[in-house]
Amino acid sequence: MTEEQAGVGCRSEPGRPAQPPGRRTHRLPPALYFPMFVRLWAGSIVSNVGTQMSNVAKLWVLYVLTHSALALGVEGLCFSVPIMVLPLLAGPVCDRVDRRTIVKITTAAEAAEAGALAAIYAAGALHPWVIYLTAGIRGGPAGLRHSRAHRPVLSPGARRVRLGGITRDAAPTGLTSGLRFAWRHRGLLHLEVILLAASTLILGTETLLPVMDQTLWHGGAADYGLLRMAPGIAAVLMGGALAVARTVRSPGRVITLSMLGACGGLIAFTQAPDLAVAFALLGLASLAITSAQVHLVTRIQQVTPDHLRGAISGLSAIAQSGLAGVAAACMALTAASFGARTIIIAVAAGAALVSLRSGRRASERQSHPAS
Repeated sequence: MTEEQAGVGCRSEPGRPAQPPGRRTHRLPPALYFPMFVRLWAGSIVSNVGTQMSNVAKLWVLYVLTHSALALGVEGLCFSVPIMVLPLLAGPVCDRVDRRTIVKITTAAEAAEAGALAAIYAAGALHPWVIYLTAGIRGGPAGLRHSRAHRPVLSPGARRVRLGGITRDAAPTGLTSGLRFAWRHRGLLHLEVILLAASTLILGTETLLPVMDQTLWHGGAADYGLLRMAPGIAAVLMGGALAVARTVRSPGRVITLSMLGACGGLIAFTQAPDLAVAFALLGLASLAITSAQVHLVTRIQQVTPDHLRGAISGLSAIAQSGLAGVAAACMALTAASFGARTIIIAVAAGAALVSLRSGRRASERQSHPAS
């Protein structure tokens, strides 16, 4: 546990929680006994609330201005390209930079972008190209933040990594070190593939929600906002449950089953007869996909040596936000021709197949690691 995580400024020793988990009187998640983590967590909640409110409003306004799924795809593409490029370049560099500095810089940049967009809207000069431009600007700080700021540190100073019961030398740091390490340890690579599939489902569905809301259930802004609430509520519920749950013995199986549940839930969501049923089905699918993402990210960090966490986090950001954002943008682009319902069903079916195949390969690699 590093000093940053353990809680700088605690009454106890810097590397220890304010109240050791073994002596606690209340059943709180162990991480909440570290003041630095609590402050980071609380700040992330406030920041993410503002970010999500801005994203929801921008997608709805853009669809009202254009009435085109194609425009939603272009906006997603503008946001995803910087996220896809910056983490690969910035991840290893950010390993040498204080993460708190990165959090401050990226959060301030995002706040400035949101403020500028609000001022343009208030002046009545908001056009689709403005939303595209600010989406690209917003992708830069997001890419840097994903590279380093919120990643956990499990074993500081470790120069070796334990994979599948065998201790190995960690890969050297460098610009392409994360790619080389993932390529040599294919179990990690398969986990990243499943993360890409999960993130594509989330981002693609969110991007197409304005289209689904108006074309299938003939809703308005309030109905769209209600649909966007479903994944958030599900994430809070599942996240809280996982925070107090015991560590699972077979994370690979949990990931695969969660992904299959999410894919089935999204397919059922597209067939919902009304908004209430759609809200419930989207919430159930989001519960499953939150479970999959949490276990995926946790497992990826567990098999990554500490000095490579920035590089591997950069790869995860590329999969989770960059490539998935591009895939979601392609979903919106093709939805203009084939319909949002058809595209979501096709992508959900593909994600289920990918999860089955990569989940099995990842389990095999962890059970029988390459020499």
